[in-house]
Amino acid sequence: MEGKTLNQETIAKHGPADEQITNIKSKRQYDIIVFGASGFTGQFVVMEMGRFSQIYNLTWAIAGRNTDKLQDVLNKLYKTVDGYEDKKIDIIYADVQDINTVMRMAQTTSVVINCTGPYYIYGEVVVKSCVLTSTHYVDVTGESLFMEKMAYIYNGQAEENNSIIVSALGMESVPADLGVEFLYKNFSGELKNVDMYMKLYSSSFVLTNSAMIHDGTWKSAILHMATYKQRKYYRNLLDELMGITRVKPNVSKILHRRQINMKADKEEWCLAFPEPDQAVIARSVHHAKTKDNLPYNFNVRNYMVFGGLISAIIGLFVFVLLSIMTSFNPIKTLLVRVG
Repeated sequence: MEGKTLNQETIAKHGPADEQITNIKSKRQYDIIVFGASGFTGQFVVMEMGRFSQIYNLTWAIAGRNTDKLQDVLNKLYKTVDGYEDKKIDIIYADVQDINTVMRMAQTTSVVINCTGPYYIYGEVVVKSCVLTSTHYVDVTGESLFMEKMAYIYNGQAEENNSIIVSALGMESVPADLGVEFLYKNFSGELKNVDMYMKLYSSSFVLTNSAMIHDGTWKSAILHMATYKQRKYYRNLLDELMGITRVKPNVSKILHRRQINMKADKEEWCLAFPEPDQAVIARSVHHAKTKDNLPYNFNVRNYMVFGGLISAIIGLFVFVLLSIMTSFNPIKTLLVRVG
């Protein structure tokens, strides 16, 4: 998605829009709006919503700044999914560069599914709009800085306005979160440590092919590495505010071998990969202990499976190299544009 980078000043200067929020209807025009529906992820969400909404009889719409592209997405839906012969899905104009349009969108729905990334750049306007309009918010981000910054800034106001903000509802971090909960409920002994291993098939782990790592994912990864100091800053603030305790890295297992496939008699090389699953689960565990009063007393660590030692070393080298390169603004800007 193109456009100027949004910062706190850009968002703050639209503060008077808060006064527009007066009476919030209990039943709104739409149950769900998919924002950023013409993007890479948004198109998949629209297709699923097309099927899902018919099962549960939901009212929904799509939103974004390019209505022509949005119409193309709907045309594809109409051709693919049965039950849309009357072509009844509404299109709403909303642009993250104009918070008032996003606020108006949020006021018409109970839930916004935000598919507009990178979230570090474009996401806060949508979160703020949902909080101010007592609208629930969902996204599929894997950006730790964005999630923890939003939690620190907006958690109190979201609670006051009965707005639920839920991030990371994608590959990161639903399988990890649910897997830990399943293990806790079904483990017969006393659970102390949970090691999670994520393995990507070779066809999906290609750093140089934009078809394999999507443009938005690439930009999010670069921004993640470039914002280490900010991430640490907001994480410390959030942990202090909520009393979250995070597990320290296990130095002996940063690079190690593990038998992942129980049917295969071989060990594979694995590398510590704490973001974002481990960070998300830390908050989930804290919530379970403090809000649900569950006797959680275990640590969770996450690792990426590379298979061979050379692949693992290359992966570690690439991560370190990109982390160093993104500390320089000109190189960071170049890498984002390459994506």
